[in-house]
Amino acid sequence: MTTSDSVGQGSGLQRIFHWLLYNSPTVLAIITIIGSVSLALAASILNLSEMNILQAIVVLLGLIGASLLADKLVEGKALRKRLNGICSQLKAALDYTRQIETRSLDHHITDVHDLPHLEERLAGARRVSVSGGSLYRLNEYQGLFEQLAKNGCTLRFLLTDPDGTSVVESLSKGVVYESISVDGYRAQVHSSVVTFSRLASRFLLCEVRLYTLPPPYGLMIVEKENGTSTILVEIYPFRLPTRDRPMLFLDKQKDPRLHNLFSSQYQAMWDSEFSKPIPIEDEFKGSD
Repeated sequence: MTTSDSVGQGSGLQRIFHWLLYNSPTVLAIITIIGSVSLALAASILNLSEMNILQAIVVLLGLIGASLLADKLVEGKALRKRLNGICSQLKAALDYTRQIETRSLDHHITDVHDLPHLEERLAGARRVSVSGGSLYRLNEYQGLFEQLAKNGCTLRFLLTDPDGTSVVESLSKGVVYESISVDGYRAQVHSSVVTFSRLASRFLLCEVRLYTLPPPYGLMIVEKENGTSTILVEIYPFRLPTRDRPMLFLDKQKDPRLHNLFSSQYQAMWDSEFSKPIPIEDEFKGSD
């Protein structure tokens, strides 16, 4: 006999043992029933003595007792297994609760270095809503937004009014860290206005509006075909480099309260009296 045959036989015997262990009450009950029937037949056919019948009854009673004992043993093991499972789940829940209690706000703050690429975040989007100061950094993604619009994605851009002197001056001096003049910041805003206006002139699903107040933060809301929605909140501290600005990345499923808050804030700014549409000039008009 080879080693593999021995291992196979050992595994088979182990399976039989486990089967008998967990089904022992049933097996013993069947044996008891068969023994009782056999005893009744034997007593009538073989003319057994009273002593033989008494001995057989004692054996049957022993089988009944063994059946009850085995049933309690199996039930106890099953109960112990369930209790162990409940204990494990409670321990995992307690560990998770401790992690939440000890987690600081720093764990919820991200920055631009930790974010996936914009192409990845916008993949499969059915509506993208963006707001901020100049949105100048998004100019280089004009091709990406064009492709999204061609795929039927709704695009909304809400940015600072470049003709609002006090607004532009407030952002350029209080928010922008990089050395830039008020006129230089206004030029960046105007560049974004031109880029997004041209996009809106080509695609009906693209809208651009100007905001006449300094925005307290930047927002990018991405709603996808599969029903998921995320919001990137870029906080505008005093003269902090763009790469170091703290951000919140909110998921509709995981962060429903804050997600709903900032989503409502975007819509409120979009619909407010401080928001105005951009007239599409003839120079922007064209066909896709």
